[in-house]
Amino acid sequence: MPGIHTAGGDRNFLLFKETIDRVAEGEGKYIRHLGGKNEYAHVKIRLTPSDRGSGVSLLPIKATFFPAEYVPGVEQGFMNTVASGPAGRYEVTDLQAEVIDGSYS
Repeated sequence: MPGIHTAGGDRNFLLFKETIDRVAEGEGKYIRHLGGKNEYAHVKIRLTPSDRGSGVSLLPIKATFFPAEYVPGVEQGFMNTVASGPAGRYEVTDLQAEVIDGSYS
């Protein structure tokens, strides 16, 4: 019988993943109003394709763009985004990311 065959017991499924095929740049902004005070962070990131099966890597973030205590939040935000994909559907894989600019207040 033609088509896609899976072997998953009672639960058959396909696992979709996304990747990129060329260098891309993007930016994200975090804005929060807390007790009359505004918190703001801006991150610009460059994504580069990697070899198939290499997974996702985030190059070490230089603390020149924002304080070192912001770095874990940037890393977590990036990993959350690639886990669900840009449209919130499929995991993104096989790329390398580098923070190329940032600001905060």
